[in-house]
Amino acid sequence: MTEFITFTVVGLATGAIYSIASAGLVVTYTTSGIFNFAHGAIGMFSAFIYWQLRWDDGWGGNWPAPIALLFVLFIAAPIIGILLQIVVMRGLEGTSETTKLVIPIAVMLAFIGIANWVWQGAEQRIPKPFFGRNAKWSIGDAYITWHQTIIVIVAIVLAIALRFLLYKTKIGITMRAVVDNTSLVELNGGRPSLAALQSWAIGSVLAAVAGVLISPLLGGLGVLALTLLVVNAYAAAIFGKLRNLPLTFIGGLVIGLSVSYWNWISSTGQKWPWLSELRTTLPVVILFFVLLLLPQERLRGNHAATIRERFTVPTIKASILWSSIFVLVISGLSLIITNKWESLLTRGLTMGIIALSMVLLTGYAGELNLAPLAFAGIGAISAFQFDVGSSVETGAGFATLIVLLSISFGILVFPAFGLVKRRLFISVVGFAFFVFVLVVFFDRTTGTGIASRESMSVSGLVVASLISGSVGAVVALPALRLRGLYLGLATFAFAIFVDRMVYKQRETLTFDIPLIGNSEDVSINLFNNGALNIPRPNFWGIDFAEKQWAMLIFVSIIFCFISVALIQLRKSSYGRQLTAMKDSPAACATLGMNMRRLKLSVFTLAAAIAGFGGALHASNLRTIQEDYPFTIWEGLALFMLTVVGGIGYVSGALFGGIIYACAFIVMGDFWGKLAEDWASFSWLFTFLQDFFLLLGPALAGIGLGRNPSGVGSQIFEGFRILRNREHRFIVISGCSLITLSWLFRVVDIYNGWVFIMTSLPILFLMPLLAEARNRDRKSKEDLPIEMAGIEYEFSDEFIALIDAELSITSDLKADSRSNRNE
Repeated sequence: MTEFITFTVVGLATGAIYSIASAGLVVTYTTSGIFNFAHGAIGMFSAFIYWQLRWDDGWGGNWPAPIALLFVLFIAAPIIGILLQIVVMRGLEGTSETTKLVIPIAVMLAFIGIANWVWQGAEQRIPKPFFGRNAKWSIGDAYITWHQTIIVIVAIVLAIALRFLLYKTKIGITMRAVVDNTSLVELNGGRPSLAALQSWAIGSVLAAVAGVLISPLLGGLGVLALTLLVVNAYAAAIFGKLRNLPLTFIGGLVIGLSVSYWNWISSTGQKWPWLSELRTTLPVVILFFVLLLLPQERLRGNHAATIRERFTVPTIKASILWSSIFVLVISGLSLIITNKWESLLTRGLTMGIIALSMVLLTGYAGELNLAPLAFAGIGAISAFQFDVGSSVETGAGFATLIVLLSISFGILVFPAFGLVKRRLFISVVGFAFFVFVLVVFFDRTTGTGIASRESMSVSGLVVASLISGSVGAVVALPALRLRGLYLGLATFAFAIFVDRMVYKQRETLTFDIPLIGNSEDVSINLFNNGALNIPRPNFWGIDFAEKQWAMLIFVSIIFCFISVALIQLRKSSYGRQLTAMKDSPAACATLGMNMRRLKLSVFTLAAAIAGFGGALHASNLRTIQEDYPFTIWEGLALFMLTVVGGIGYVSGALFGGIIYACAFIVMGDFWGKLAEDWASFSWLFTFLQDFFLLLGPALAGIGLGRNPSGVGSQIFEGFRILRNREHRFIVISGCSLITLSWLFRVVDIYNGWVFIMTSLPILFLMPLLAEARNRDRKSKEDLPIEMAGIEYEFSDEFIALIDAELSITSDLKADSRSNRNE
């Protein structure tokens, strides 16, 4: 009984904190329509500020607890919320749900980067509970700390206060009305901008309260651990449907008690050690099931929120042409760059292949997926088990398993392409036979040990795609009824589950499946050593393990092939169905489209692409660890950068992969090199190095609100002018100069940095020169008189021209129209 009371009190305290944090989410979402993904990071950042003021011996430490609390809760936190609303969130009006989700993710990554920057090092930061650790009172033999008591009291007070504020005061009613109809609020004398500022300030205060209260319960401050712990409050907010505060508080208590009781159960019996690991994942499991139990959202029609986002589709000829040019450019670069740059570019392209899955699923179909690297990680693990890690001896049973996976994949995906009845049967059988021949004959796996290979096989890549696609279908099946934010949160919960339960699995899992091998036990080795060593391919007599340049060119060809295939898919009937489902699900349902089948097929196909890219990425890295490179944080960063590049373009995937893997690391190395060469300014260059490494990706995401269509659309618009024939001389001259610079680098006249510093200015000057030439030609054209004041100003020359045409004597020196043109 004593243990039951103890774990109940711990659960109530933890649940109360979840309730406080989730209340802040409800306040901001109810009043702005934006789900603040940065809510946990704000709580983490506030907890660090409180520790800095309260206990740090450096700057600002040793403040009394009441003063430190007042500063954090009533000065620092409201300022953070107000600044977020003014600088970032106010610009999200008229954007899609994807953009409204990406911007808060960028803010979250920014707070994490700043915290790692300011509070770096291995110093132990251990906040103390209120009134000390020994301040307790008892119920029988169970002891309750005053800190836990204060948490529960604060949660009750805040629940009552928030309910009264939102439903009984003019400020609260205005805050709730803003999200429904801003114009109507203004007509009734309300101030929507002030209401938005107030709601974000209140939400930040609640996040700060949760962060300060929960930090002493953790035993020490950790940036990622504290952020994710507050993220557990997402489930409580969804429990209250993001609007109902009483249900939200009840949901927080349910989650807290569930986690506490699970800790009690898992600590009493250790027959299954992985049960204890589930305690950190239980909140996201609850989140997933709560999302499934929500009433299905009404189908929406087309609306004006997508007006600011437009994605054009290139022709197949143009895509093939630019893909060929891209492979040629990569091949040329492989001759002049070092092995380090080749490795970085290869890493960027493999991440770009993973990002292509998001282009298909989110860009084309409009389905949010925050778990791209979870599927990629599953693909990498599957390829490892097939080529290296499993203990099974392959035989006819293994080939049967592969054929069954192929048939399942075909049945899920092929009907969406319009294949039915006989055509579907022929296509599925043909695909399964192709995979069977590939696995059995091409790689000759039958009768050999699949753990004996020293290189990544074609069959390993195929198996990675099939297993990842199957997992994607399994995840999509319960989530078919979800859309928008709820679907994004469901995939986010799946990503956290994989991150904690698969990547952190240190035991070898053994199964008794006689079907797939000659041995009775199949051992699956995950991360029992903390890492997996995955070999590189060895195709066509080329050892990619020894030749990084070959791996780079091979991956670039694969990226271009998948990109062209996706563009062709987008222009097909299937692609038009995906676009229709994205724009207007209600219209699709009216036309009789089977959107469940369509969503299931696109999820399966996107997960297969991500798994294929994940296997290539792991093979390029050679070693993957439990905390790199497929964690939830890397996945969120890649998703954000792909949206910044343009989620509706395959070039957006290229942008996201390259920027994620190369750009900010290269910029950090650049400033680090300057810090070494210019010691007197090392402080400045070190600052810039840390800035680009820690905050560069987040700031790129925050700037997305200015152009929701992504950087890709801006680049296309800028270079589109070079398509005109009159600018052919500029194009030829610029390409010739870049080629000449490349030849100078090939013969080692100068190093790579000089090549970059000469080629990039030439590349970006080409559209600027064409634009200047157009303006000059336009100024010399014979502009019509009726367009005066619209296309050009009323200058003295124009007035004199009008006087001359009307035969009016003028004091201005006017020329005739013909003389003016000369």
